[in-house]
Amino acid sequence: MTKIRSVCFALGAGALAVFAGCSSNEAASEHQYPQPAASQGDEATPEPSMQHASTPASEAVSAGPTAATTTIGPESLRDSQIVQVLKSVDQAEIEQATVARNKAEDERVKAFAEQMIEQHSRALKDGAEVAHKAAIMPEDSKLAAELQAKTGQTLQMMRGVDTSMFDRTYMSAQVKEHQEVLDLLDKRLIPSAGNAELRASLKDARRMVAEHLSEAQALLGNLKQ
Repeated sequence: MTKIRSVCFALGAGALAVFAGCSSNEAASEHQYPQPAASQGDEATPEPSMQHASTPASEAVSAGPTAATTTIGPESLRDSQIVQVLKSVDQAEIEQATVARNKAEDERVKAFAEQMIEQHSRALKDGAEVAHKAAIMPEDSKLAAELQAKTGQTLQMMRGVDTSMFDRTYMSAQVKEHQEVLDLLDKRLIPSAGNAELRASLKDARRMVAEHLSEAQALLGNLKQ
């Protein structure tokens, strides 16, 4: 794959689950994104609502030359913010799967964790390449911070849960996070992407996330109660 195959969060963080509490994984740290420039703020300023339609277009806040977006109201993100969200999701999946690989008892769960490490490491590398080629520097946002915090909590919970309960705990989190990331891709990331190559990578990522979600749901259903 030469494109990003992102997913899940413990979206997230959820609602992507998202990463402020996450520690850097060795595999994730090998993939270097362009160094971020000075912050341009969190999320792009939404267009005026219908009841303020008379506001001159010239008063709209410009996102800058590298902050291309397709305006979708308050849910719009700059390309630089999208890149950071994807990076955070991949890193969180790798970190959680590393714990699962060492702590899971069911061999199917161990295999799933190995797959998460492999595919999200590749997605992280592909994402860095796309960002470098398009000169897009990752930029923090409220969404990325929320995802990082949420997935960080999940990681800590996984480290502390009893081994006898780990497999179901991990797979339940995987189902939840992948569903959240899938929703995030559909509702915010893909609609907001301005760069054509980034948008194509997001669509590839969506396919990967959907596959992971189906696999996680099936595996969770087959685990012993």
